[in-house]
Amino acid sequence: MRSSLGSQLQLHSGGLDWGMPVERDGRFMTATPEELRRYLGQEAGLGVPVHIASESMDLSADLKQALSYARAESKKNKHKR
Repeated sequence: MRSSLGSQLQLHSGGLDWGMPVERDGRFMTATPEELRRYLGQEAGLGVPVHIASESMDLSADLKQALSYARAESKKNKHKR
């Protein structure tokens, strides 16, 4: 992938077959960052768009959110037993 998700992504053309939000643009496949975040969130089973990190981002808030989600899921699973 290129460093900016807004630029063209060169992907396998099979992405069109499995529901990825990509469009063919000549020999390249393109996707908007928002569509890609939404798709990845659905594929991960989160139901919300995911945050795609870059090298310069501070990920501490995302880590806290992920840990909170994992703890809540763990508590749900314990109560089902």
